[in-house]
Amino acid sequence: MADVEIRTFEAYDTREKGKPWVAKVLDSGKLDFNIPSTYSGDMENGGAGILSIKEAEQGTIYATGQKNYQTRESNIEYVNFNGQSFDTVEKDVIVEMKDLYYAALPAERATNKAQEAQESVEQQLARYQKFNEIVVVKEFGAYSTEKLGKPWVSELTQEGIQLNAAGNPEGKVVGRVVGQAGEFQQAFVVNPTPEQVFVVGQKDLQMDKHHLHFYRVENGQAVEMTRQEAENSVGYERKFRPFEVEDKGKVVLNMPEGYDPDRYQMWVAKEVLENGKRTCKSGEQDGQFYGSYSGGREGKPGQFYINQPEENATYVVWRKDLAEKQTEMAARMKFMNGEMHEQPILQMTREKVVLKEVPAFDEERFGNPSVALLRQDGSFSFMNGRNAYGHPQRVGGYTGRDGLGEPGALFVYEPKEDMVFAVVQENYQTLRTQVSYYQYQKGNFIETDRETAKELAARQPEPEASTKQPEKELEAIVDKLQNGQVSPEEKAEMKERLQDLQAEMKKEQKEIDRTIADSRGKGKSLVIAQVEAYDTKSLKTPYIMLQNEKDRMSFVQDKSIAEFKGSAAEGGQIILHDAKDGTVVAYGQARADGTKTQIRYALVVDGKAQEISQEQYQAYKKDPASLIKSKEQEYTSLAQAADCLAAKGLRGPLLEKKLAVLDLPEFKGRSVIEKAKAIQETVQVWERAKGPHSLAR
Repeated sequence: MADVEIRTFEAYDTREKGKPWVAKVLDSGKLDFNIPSTYSGDMENGGAGILSIKEAEQGTIYATGQKNYQTRESNIEYVNFNGQSFDTVEKDVIVEMKDLYYAALPAERATNKAQEAQESVEQQLARYQKFNEIVVVKEFGAYSTEKLGKPWVSELTQEGIQLNAAGNPEGKVVGRVVGQAGEFQQAFVVNPTPEQVFVVGQKDLQMDKHHLHFYRVENGQAVEMTRQEAENSVGYERKFRPFEVEDKGKVVLNMPEGYDPDRYQMWVAKEVLENGKRTCKSGEQDGQFYGSYSGGREGKPGQFYINQPEENATYVVWRKDLAEKQTEMAARMKFMNGEMHEQPILQMTREKVVLKEVPAFDEERFGNPSVALLRQDGSFSFMNGRNAYGHPQRVGGYTGRDGLGEPGALFVYEPKEDMVFAVVQENYQTLRTQVSYYQYQKGNFIETDRETAKELAARQPEPEASTKQPEKELEAIVDKLQNGQVSPEEKAEMKERLQDLQAEMKKEQKEIDRTIADSRGKGKSLVIAQVEAYDTKSLKTPYIMLQNEKDRMSFVQDKSIAEFKGSAAEGGQIILHDAKDGTVVAYGQARADGTKTQIRYALVVDGKAQEISQEQYQAYKKDPASLIKSKEQEYTSLAQAADCLAAKGLRGPLLEKKLAVLDLPEFKGRSVIEKAKAIQETVQVWERAKGPHSLAR
């Protein structure tokens, strides 16, 4: 077949442009340059010429181009050979071709992989079937091994289920789970009897609990049971029983009638000061609880109590109404002199006013409706005011569950006269948002058009700033006393309460000042690095990152933690406040075009900052002993080592890693699991007794 001309090129400067080229476009969009071609000009010296293809294939798409070294573009043209000449092909055709190829590829790979996994499971089952009667009770599809552990199977008896430290069942082997973890698996039991009840479990690694499924075998088939049916069948009784708290000084709230766990969610938190602001925290995420409920998860009559109350600490019982989607304080108590003392409630249930009823809708086409406050400038605000802890409060909500298209009521919290609201609902089909406007007048919501709504919003006053407790209670008492609308008895009680509030506010302010002073490090600030003078046109202000609770680096915005002190003209220093051993700091500078310079790392050891490489940092995350040398001879027991290392600032997983590399007397003759369990228990006991909780619910 004769050569076919595909493209003509003009003369070019070899210092500015590369040689002309031609390639075949594959189904994946990639280019195959291994095709025979000729060029009539002098490629080496940039001569003009015609690029031709030998043995061009009909229906094949070809690409031609020439590299421009200045613009870094290849000026690619796509053509299709029709048997005689070439037709131009748009780039969109190539993009679509690539999309179709790669869209089908994962599905094809996944199908093949699933078939292989299923065949492997069937082969393994066949081995067991030669010697035993086997009944498959449950199948598992593909799952993430980072979120879920390996499934297991056991028998439920009157004593329940016994799991070892690794989370696997102990006792008689009644079956197995075959297949690779994370892929298709089957759980089976061997020689089952009609009286036996089997449990198939899988641990949720994120929630730290097991998902359980109960089965019995009837006529060679597995029949799933509820947990209650399974427990009643074998006569198992849960060990937990509601009890009466003996130490009444620990009780925060009595619940003589209990509560409905399907309607309410309740928990205990501790009121703390963080960066000068009052907030509530619970230690549930860390496995350390400030308090518990003696009535159990079923919500039977009982008491909310504090496990180890601290002197002058304030504890709060929160109650969340799952149906109304509201959270309020059920109790607020302060522990002093061995007893709980009642404190003012700071957050009550807010009044809801229904704006409109929303019928059922297509959840695949529409998102859940929401309500926003229309500001004076015509913009939307989904938040209005702050609660007693300074957190923003939502304008309103919707009672229907998210993403299900359920009918429900759209409501507004405590609307004020003449306020203007916007009801917003996204349409996924048209990619537009539907908005309607309402004004609140004399207890009713009146619908209006967009222009009128903006005019009304422009005339409405600015929303009042929310006032915190006890400031709000103090203002109310002062107003009543000034107006004289109280009896002499009430006046005496109010004056007494007024003095208590003033004393509480003064004490709180002193505690805030002390907390802010503590956060600055008390002179323990450490210079991490020196930064030379730089040009603001090419470089931005240096950034600082610290390792967060998820073992990832995050940017530091709070200058009380770390900051850059200096200026661009003179340079400066990167300073870490209240530096503790084991802290890793990452720092660098971003260029004006948005790209970053090389990130540098520093590790605080023995009160000094030493620079480490990225490889050393990655190794340190896995094994702190790789950079911090342990001093085994200083510690005679695990408890002493935990105290000493915690005093140096090590907490949580970092403390556990450091203890794991020590050679202590308690570790001799113990397995790895026993060693890890002892370390975990020691750290938990220390944190409950001495360590502050830092994880919020």
